[in-house]
Amino acid sequence: MTCGQCKSSVEKALLKVPGVTQ
Repeated sequence: MTCGQCKSSVEKALLKVPGVTQ
């Protein structure tokens, strides 16, 4: 994944997932 916008969306999605530590 090379587009920053896509990565941002993924990071936001991960924040919504409980138990995710990165």
